[in-house]
Amino acid sequence: MTEFMKQIERELKEDRELSMLTTQEELILNVTELVLEKMEQKGVSKSQLAHMLDTSKSHMTQLLRGSRNMTLRTVSDIFFELDCKLKVEAVPSENCCWQFMLTESAMFADKEPTTVWTTHKPLKDNESLKLNIESWAA
Repeated sequence: MTEFMKQIERELKEDRELSMLTTQEELILNVTELVLEKMEQKGVSKSQLAHMLDTSKSHMTQLLRGSRNMTLRTVSDIFFELDCKLKVEAVPSENCCWQFMLTESAMFADKEPTTVWTTHKPLKDNESLKLNIESWAA
């Protein structure tokens, strides 16, 4: 585990409010990603799902972006319309930080489950920052 990730873990353990907010955002992300995955598997668009739920496409977009709060009833209705049943599991909180890191790194296909952070050298006066596009694609 990198020093940066250790620092994040320490901060989450020390700051209850930050830890709670992180847990909330992680749950929202997990639910919305699962909804999008099931929509793709079933070939259902946002417009179609909105119609099934008797709501607008813009409301559905807000729900799936996380900018609108989904109630448990809404989550249940969404999965019902996608012909799925959502299973819920609670894990001990000491596993939450590690699970968050695995979730974050799993978002990048074919990458190791760690993020490497490096510092850059300060730019000298009148030196421009040049991006090497090939290194970003690697």
